[in-house]
Amino acid sequence: MVGQTEKFAHRGSRSACPLPAELRERLDGELVVWLSSVRPDGAPHLLPLWFAWDGEAITIYSKPEAQKVRNVRRDPRVMVAVGQAGSAFTVTLLEGVAEVVEGPGEPSAESGRLARYRDAMRQLGIGVEDFLATYSQRIRIQPVRVLDWGMPDWRAAVAAARSPDAQVERVTVASPFLTAVATGAAIFR
Repeated sequence: MVGQTEKFAHRGSRSACPLPAELRERLDGELVVWLSSVRPDGAPHLLPLWFAWDGEAITIYSKPEAQKVRNVRRDPRVMVAVGQAGSAFTVTLLEGVAEVVEGPGEPSAESGRLARYRDAMRQLGIGVEDFLATYSQRIRIQPVRVLDWGMPDWRAAVAAARSPDAQVERVTVASPFLTAVATGAAIFR
């Protein structure tokens, strides 16, 4: 169900939560996550970013004086969106606590974490060392709550509701805002 907090989430907790195997696999394969932090005026600050996943936490690399670094220093609460928001809206949201990691990382370890971006960096004309020199500030994000967003079979539910043989008056799918009605109308409210 859309927006439903899964049983592995730790409501109200700021300690690490276990992540389901499917999400761990997605983090191993995704190239970009969306990071949302909170500006001083309370407005969201949302960015697509390259990242490293070590099996426990997400590491973001940033320019030291970037807005996201200032935001996290002031308020460590963040949200990370993982996945592609295609027609099925299959995105997982990770609520997390971010920590600005002081000091440089060990170069060969950091280079290894960024190995999946080597081709993209090459196309941009930069090497891993240049990337790490520019984006030298590390932000480590510890997931504390997981929310699945999306319903892979929402199209099937809409099609079933439109069927002349539909036995239901109303089927709610995809979100509280999209309702498929047996008459075939899809109402957005």
